[in-house]
Amino acid sequence: MKFQPDEKMKQDYIQNKLSPDAKTQFEMWLFEHPSEQEELELDLILKSGVKKYYEEEAKTETHKVSWLPAFGMAAAFVLMTWGLLMPKDDMLSEGLVAPQISVFSQVRSAEQLVWNLSKESDHLIQMPVAYLSSDLYQVAINSVNEGTNEMMKISDLTPTYDMVSVLVSKGQLSEGNYQLTLTNQKSNEQQQFSFVVN
Repeated sequence: MKFQPDEKMKQDYIQNKLSPDAKTQFEMWLFEHPSEQEELELDLILKSGVKKYYEEEAKTETHKVSWLPAFGMAAAFVLMTWGLLMPKDDMLSEGLVAPQISVFSQVRSAEQLVWNLSKESDHLIQMPVAYLSSDLYQVAINSVNEGTNEMMKISDLTPTYDMVSVLVSKGQLSEGNYQLTLTNQKSNEQQQFSFVVN
């Protein structure tokens, strides 16, 4: 039976993956078939050229992105400096008011069951939801003093960093007791929170 290598064996030879016996057998066959030897040399040249191209491309990519860490550090320094030089009161230099942030949560160990909000400030109310939830949520705020009148209702809220956020503008709610209901629009699961505006 005459030895005839298949294409896989040729590729294994090029990649130096043959065993010593198989390599010897293949090289004997190659010596007897000079036309195959030329074809194999072309494959080797092509392989080394492609390898060299990718190595040079990788070096070029490394040089292209080497400035990013320095730029990131400079940007972080500018932002930190800007944060230190900002006015310390609630009024920003552009005239914008920074909202007060309240996180409403039903953690068992939470001592605060009723949250206090000032009617003189904007408030960003945040409520934690299930980890990596992509469900939509609805927030309804009802006045407890005036029965069940709905003061505010917002639907199709998407969580950001596992928090649903609602902005209550200054003067939007008058003094009194309120109940906020957070509803998962997919499962209809509800959480209720009480707060006072004064």
